[in-house]
Amino acid sequence: MKIRIGLYLIAIAVPLTVSVAVGGTKTDPLSVVTALRFGLIGLTIISLQFVLASRAKWMERGVGMDRIFRFHRAMAICAAGILAAHPVLLAVGSKHHDLLTSFNQPPAIIVGKLSLLLMFAIALTSAYRLSLKIEFELWRVGHNAIAVLVLAFGCFHASYVGQSHDFPAFRIVPLTLLVVAACAYVVTKIIAPSRASRSPYAILGVIPEAGKVTTLELAPTAKGIESNAPGQFAFIRFLADSNLPSEEHPFTISSAPSESGRLAFTIKNSGDFTAKITDAKPGDLVAVQGPYGVFSNTFHPAEKDLVFIAGGIGITPLMSMIRGMKRVSADADVLLIYGNQTEGEIVFREEIDELSGSDRPRVRVVHVLNKPGDGWQGARGYVSRDLIIQECGSDLSGKAFYVCGPVVMMDMVGRILRGLGVPKRSIHWERFAL
Repeated sequence: MKIRIGLYLIAIAVPLTVSVAVGGTKTDPLSVVTALRFGLIGLTIISLQFVLASRAKWMERGVGMDRIFRFHRAMAICAAGILAAHPVLLAVGSKHHDLLTSFNQPPAIIVGKLSLLLMFAIALTSAYRLSLKIEFELWRVGHNAIAVLVLAFGCFHASYVGQSHDFPAFRIVPLTLLVVAACAYVVTKIIAPSRASRSPYAILGVIPEAGKVTTLELAPTAKGIESNAPGQFAFIRFLADSNLPSEEHPFTISSAPSESGRLAFTIKNSGDFTAKITDAKPGDLVAVQGPYGVFSNTFHPAEKDLVFIAGGIGITPLMSMIRGMKRVSADADVLLIYGNQTEGEIVFREEIDELSGSDRPRVRVVHVLNKPGDGWQGARGYVSRDLIIQECGSDLSGKAFYVCGPVVMMDMVGRILRGLGVPKRSIHWERFAL
């Protein structure tokens, strides 16, 4: 991660270094020069946002795409702050305060203001998408389109401002940033999806599970994706002949790695796209891109005393890991603590019961229900501090914890584990809260 951040900082520094080396007129006040370079830094960050969103394997490997996405979001906020300071410093330095208050400006200045307003719109809709009840696919399409406009308008504006202030660097840097972003965009939105569509998977089965959950079993029709590690995920998109919308969504691969290349995705009906998964039928073709993610016990081979804590559909990556360990007869101890609302929502119930008490790996299962029926004999409530101590003992040293479920649940369990002295390196999770 440190190496990748270092490369990112170097990429930001290159355009800035060019602007400093080439320089501008000596008559511009310091605040104006600072404003121009703030604008350049902001544009560079926006350009690199397209690279961060490109799903490049070299960038994601060993880090996890959820961390890349969180970094992407943090840098968007950083760019918004830097670019917001740009017109303020420019207005103060040039003593043209109407730059902030008037739209009676040259077209290139208006375009720059529009770019900044669109960036704020992206930030607000991203932060409050759920509160605004914007469907994910509508938000994603709008986010991508507006991001392109933000960069294009910003680079057009930068070229004009740079020339008006005689900054030679602004004649080449904006175009370079556009090329970098365009290349990343083309790879992400055209080349990679096209490659996946040419080697699709076919649905073998559509299997109903407990609690409005469905498993799709897929097999490659040609060369499939590279072999996944247990617990990883992939992006799937139904192709034209399917009854489902041609939208791209990430789902965990719930099956163990298979020599045949077959994959299974276990998906809960959470509304929008996932509500239509049951409309899939055998023979439908699906484009698959992946695998991605670092949430896998195989990336930590020294860990042999494992505690898996799942909430609801969060069981899928953990079941993939258990299935993977079962397939290779792994010498490991696994305690699975699985929380649900009701007994009828326990996904993979029969398989989990069969695994309980098995050898290599040695699996022990604890179910906990928040709304149990009258005949329930197991744990009640939520995954709590007392439950963890009761099942794991007070000495948690040497244990590795893998947590997956709703964000609120993961945050709560994380706080409990850290409060019990579990080191950060021994707590693993991945989260997506787009």
